Amino acid sequence: MKKLNEVLINIPEVISGNLKCSVSSIHKIKHDENYEKLISKESTLKDAAYVVYSNYNAVREAQFLDVRGGYIGSLKGLNQNLIYDKLDFEIDYYDITENHPFTLSLNNISDKLNFTFG
Repeated sequence: MKKLNEVLINIPEVISGNLKCSVSSIHKIKHDENYEKLISKESTLKDAAYVVYSNYNAVREAQFLDVRGGYIGSLKGLNQNLIYDKLDFEIDYYDITENHPFTLSLNNISDKLNFTFG
């Protein structure tokens, strides 16, 4: 399977970095009736293929990307029931334990729990 930056070649570096650090999540939008309702209200999103959400509850903004990762726009307080398709790429997540002040502790915990960070 291709990697994020091979499919979304125009993705802004900040969004790509946020996805790789697990700060944000990305979803491929299914073009169904929910999507049609959204673009009837926000016609600027007609070319949206992906939506990016922050993984932090305080941020209630959805960022929309086209099929090549180009930034289209954002919406605050998105209340649409968008349906998602399976992503057509993989994300290489950064190792969150690298250069972290608690690297040794985090790695010891992950070894005991049979878990890999990143």
